[in-house]
Amino acid sequence: MLNFYTVDWADVVRQSMVTLKRCLEQAEQAKAARALAEGPGFVYHGSNNPLPRGLLQDRRLTPVERNLWLVLRWLITEQQMRTPRYQDLQPYLATSPCGAQASRETIARALNVLRATRWLSLSERYRDEQGCLRGCVYVLHDAPLSPAQAIDQDAGYLALISQNLTHATKGVRDLAQHLLKELRADPEVAGGALAMMTSLPVTSAQQALPLQADSRVEHSERGEAHCVRSAAPSS
Repeated sequence: MLNFYTVDWADVVRQSMVTLKRCLEQAEQAKAARALAEGPGFVYHGSNNPLPRGLLQDRRLTPVERNLWLVLRWLITEQQMRTPRYQDLQPYLATSPCGAQASRETIARALNVLRATRWLSLSERYRDEQGCLRGCVYVLHDAPLSPAQAIDQDAGYLALISQNLTHATKGVRDLAQHLLKELRADPEVAGGALAMMTSLPVTSAQQALPLQADSRVEHSERGEAHCVRSAAPSS
């Protein structure tokens, strides 16, 4: 029989906290898996903290991207809106006081940056029997994935960075150069994956994030491709 005074209660509490944390993580993963099974749309995967400190401290983001992350999380978790449309996001991202709502190009460019900086990832694509893309599942994270995690979970991530190197917006091009350095500095990223980037095609007309208008998949306007690009997954 254990003696009450010989039990290391600090260790018991420590082990209990580890077990509790593991159970909470498993519950979150199960919740995300159920959400993914529901079909195309947005899924939030993270804690209940509505404002992660890392979001404020991430120097790769501008206030527009931070605000977009907050709006997306609010729409997904509080408003239960699985497929937010461009017009759902535009009123929240105006760049001047009492100004007009944000343009579709601004929304698409901010989504691009969130995905490039790994706060948002393209998890799955849904296609019909003819192979036509009918929607995607995007996961919003409460902390950015590592470069290796992004490559593993987002099949089009390397293509996105490669395409952003020649983006029409200088800020996106500069960010892509910085993210390329992050990829090279991550010891878990295989050299072959980076070498493959040089062979990825850079197209002028990219597919936009499928934010929906009514029941149809909606794309950004023709012209500059300020969008979250959904390139076909590489082999």
